[in-house]
Amino acid sequence: MIPLKSSLIEKELYRKVEEATGSNARAMSATIVGLSSFQDASVLDGHINTLLGRRPVRVVHLRGNSPGENRYWIEARCSLDRHNRGVCLEDIYIETPDDHAYYGRVWGGLTIRELPVLLYWRLPTSLLASCQYDCIQRSDVIVFESAEDIQKLGMKGADYLSHLRTLITAGYPLVDLTWELLWPHRFALSRLFMTPYHEQLAHIRRITVHSKSEWQGALFARWCKERLSSYEESETVKVILSPTEGPFTATFEFAGEQYSSLRLETPGQGILRYPDGSIQRLVIPPFSVGHVLERLVDSPTPDPLYASLIAENL
Repeated sequence: MIPLKSSLIEKELYRKVEEATGSNARAMSATIVGLSSFQDASVLDGHINTLLGRRPVRVVHLRGNSPGENRYWIEARCSLDRHNRGVCLEDIYIETPDDHAYYGRVWGGLTIRELPVLLYWRLPTSLLASCQYDCIQRSDVIVFESAEDIQKLGMKGADYLSHLRTLITAGYPLVDLTWELLWPHRFALSRLFMTPYHEQLAHIRRITVHSKSEWQGALFARWCKERLSSYEESETVKVILSPTEGPFTATFEFAGEQYSSLRLETPGQGILRYPDGSIQRLVIPPFSVGHVLERLVDSPTPDPLYASLIAENL
């Protein structure tokens, strides 16, 4: 076990913050606990890095199953804001050759008292239910990525949906990055059915979704069906999911041969096709994992719409 003394670590962190910025640093806003295997750490760290310059947070990087012996080190990275204050990331890295890095008694004292704690979980979510690492009780929200989780667990879509439903029913405050990163898709769809085309929502008969991630496409389709359920005259909508290596595409077919479609060519650009055949290019505001984490630091609450999508039998 690593002999950690949080007071000594914090003293060293403050020294590094002073070295990294030439002015007063902004106070921390939250603690992010990034829990991953050593092999998966680069993905987690890449996502955390998108917060640099956005919000000042302390990040505790927990890496289990690492090569070598127990070790820890600290860093501080700062970016000046328009008031010449350092917006800093305080990084604490803990690596162990087993799973001891995950134990709450190791990292619990490194969270900032009275500030939100975001647990970014990169292990299979099946381990959440056991609570063997005492993480859940210490966290305000649990961030995970269902598109990767379903592959780690090796589940089929229906079984995985039931698994998520069990976690949510048990009270786990889940924030799914796969769902959150569908915001550009939802933005594009809202523009596709703006007035005067909004009345056609009640007449959709089939939705075909082409997505690189079948699970992401399934989440998008569930959201579409949930939105359509509010139309009393809407009939049962058939959904077709199709994997593709190309851009995300969703086609909405109506009675007859009319249809609308959206196509996301790049993260910031889309193409909308309306039933009359007209085409419109759409500019989508920038959106990334950094935007999601920034929102959670400011307001550490799960999206209730996501919970309802998982709970409903659509």
